[in-house]
Amino acid sequence: MENQKDTYSILPDVVKRDKRLTFADMVIYSDIISLSKTLGYCTAKNKYFAEIYDKSERQITRILSSLSTCKYITIEECGGKNRKIYTIEQPRQKCLTAENNLDKNVQQPRQKCLANLDKNVYAQPIKNINKNYNIKNKSAREGARTCEDADKYNSEIIEIINYMNKYYDTNYLPTTKETRMLITDKLESGFTVRDFKIVLDKKHKSWKSDAKMAQWLRPKTLFGDNFENYRNEQEVLGARAPKTHEHTRDELDSIITDINYVDFL
Repeated sequence: MENQKDTYSILPDVVKRDKRLTFADMVIYSDIISLSKTLGYCTAKNKYFAEIYDKSERQITRILSSLSTCKYITIEECGGKNRKIYTIEQPRQKCLTAENNLDKNVQQPRQKCLANLDKNVYAQPIKNINKNYNIKNKSAREGARTCEDADKYNSEIIEIINYMNKYYDTNYLPTTKETRMLITDKLESGFTVRDFKIVLDKKHKSWKSDAKMAQWLRPKTLFGDNFENYRNEQEVLGARAPKTHEHTRDELDSIITDINYVDFL
């Protein structure tokens, strides 16, 4: 049995202010704290507390049960009649130590993680921004160069669009950026103004009377990616088998026009 000589009891403020506890609960709890100083836990039996505080063992059982329910003590049965009573002070100290270790171990990696995030995440977009900026600058330079080329072919562009408007009865502008780029691209590739006029004549004849195809008689379609195919349609037509019937007046006019273009070339 614990020696009570030269001992004193302490009652934590949180226990003192707990309205769920009786005065007897608080006194017994303070005594348990005092008896736990040597081993870190109390081994006193109900009979000991009953004799000291003039209570029955059943009353001591209810008091310990109340303290346990309020989470101020934990009772560990050791077999037989032996037991260990732990107060909240020791578990609380362990818990606080664990929290301190947790903060130490968790916060540091968190700071490290943020450092890596700054390095790997934020730096990467900046690199991409520079890359995109260079791409935009390159596109801008190429666009400026194309505009300069278009200005170089300004007279050819005007001649081609005026020819189209007169022949097609349209009102396309030679100043439209997309049209100028398309024509400039073909002129830079080696095609001539005569090639444009041949394509315009051919597609007018083949598409003008077709309601479905007539809508595509426009610069974007005629001067686009299929321009070379339109220009060489004469060779494809020439490879066909000759017709057995007599030519109509329109067909004869088409043949004569093609021959005239060849003579000019």
